Amino acid sequence: MNPDLFQKFREEIEFERPEIAREAIRPLLEIFCLRRGMLTPAIMPDGTSVVPGEGIPQMRIRTVILQPYNDQDQEDLYQIAKHHYPDLFAASNEDDEHIGHGTVDKAKLMWVNPAVLRTLALSTTNVEFWPLTQKRGEDGKTTFLNSKPIQNLMNKPPHIDRLQSFSRPGAAATTAAADSENVEESLWRDGVGGLRWYFGQLKIAYGDDNLEFPETREDIPKTFCSRSPKLCWTINRVLELKAQGKRVLIFVNHPLTSTILTALLTSLCVETLNIRSRHTADQRARMVREFNNPQNRGEALVISFQLGGFGLNLQGACHHGIILEYPENLPTMLHAFGRLWRMGQEHEVHWDVLYLENSFDGWVDSRMASKYADILAAEGDIPDMIQGEYRVICGFELIKRYLGQSSNRYPRTRITWSEQDHHLVRAGPSPGSSRRPFLLSGGAVSHAESPTYDEVSKQTPVCHCSPLDSGARRVDS
Repeated sequence: MNPDLFQKFREEIEFERPEIAREAIRPLLEIFCLRRGMLTPAIMPDGTSVVPGEGIPQMRIRTVILQPYNDQDQEDLYQIAKHHYPDLFAASNEDDEHIGHGTVDKAKLMWVNPAVLRTLALSTTNVEFWPLTQKRGEDGKTTFLNSKPIQNLMNKPPHIDRLQSFSRPGAAATTAAADSENVEESLWRDGVGGLRWYFGQLKIAYGDDNLEFPETREDIPKTFCSRSPKLCWTINRVLELKAQGKRVLIFVNHPLTSTILTALLTSLCVETLNIRSRHTADQRARMVREFNNPQNRGEALVISFQLGGFGLNLQGACHHGIILEYPENLPTMLHAFGRLWRMGQEHEVHWDVLYLENSFDGWVDSRMASKYADILAAEGDIPDMIQGEYRVICGFELIKRYLGQSSNRYPRTRITWSEQDHHLVRAGPSPGSSRRPFLLSGGAVSHAESPTYDEVSKQTPVCHCSPLDSGARRVDS
């Protein structure tokens, strides 16, 4: 491929990114057969057509919408996001760069601050994670979670016997470390996957030395998950599947979430495997074999998108999965779905994608959908008669149907982060609307019946949703 030709072609047609990909790149990819999917027909040398995914049971994906437990938790989430959001974007201060033969790599005007993004994402997972994301030290450069002692904790394997002894009398927390310099002593005494250390940090955050470490298993979720609807729902779902004799695959996006969730599940007598970055290739392969072996006692596998989102076969003995935290982009999530829905799977696959309403999940979800909608507009199976911005809207609709969402995310692209779940925004065209121009039925599209782009962009009908009790869940399917 010659980048100069694509650059010249883009300048000649004066099209945006989706159009140039559709007009120039897509035909080449089709010729080279670089893009193949489970449902893509493959023509064999003898002329027969074969679909790799034929015979694989269906996969069902639903978006589970959660709510903060009470108004105080929702207000705390709002204030955290309001405080950090202005620092989420920064000027790139980059210049255009010549990469050879007259080709110019144009600089990005803005870039996302990864530290702020992590803070907002972890706070959405559990509002009590927020104090752990703040800077410690006078230099202002080293963050607490990036410090060496905390990284040692994240990499330290839990002692299962001690994790499962919380219900015994005399189980008490060690003294909390006041700062990162004293964490080493706390780690030496922990031995329970980080729960004792985490409890110590909660005591510091609340300024209450009278808090006591839970002495029974039943009190563990109440102590560590009371302000995290995502952790509560995940633990409840895992215990539900455990009672049915089924195992579950759980994807997270941050080491802190992986560590705490693994410790919580293990303390509740769930045989939990946890693949971490410190594990060697042999250790990871061993845990994958254990999880895929129906005779093994493993009931849950907690893994990050970075370590397990690509290339792993995890369908041997599991057909239930949970997306607890959003990844960096939607294609990564789609690849994660494929860890269970692949050749060799004998059961219908069920995935739950957790979404916390009125939180920063709205911004992340809309950002991922917006990026992938451009890709679908350029390369997706959308009739060629649909052009321009209409193709992007169709891309959003395809994402909605695939992820089991209640509404198309297209109206959210022009809405600020704090209004993503407003009842006038979160739904697309209402079910009773007489104009549904973007439903792809395979037939011709009548341009006379289609609204203009301005009309579509201004459509914000009320969402017809039943009210929820505080702390309840809504499942969109």
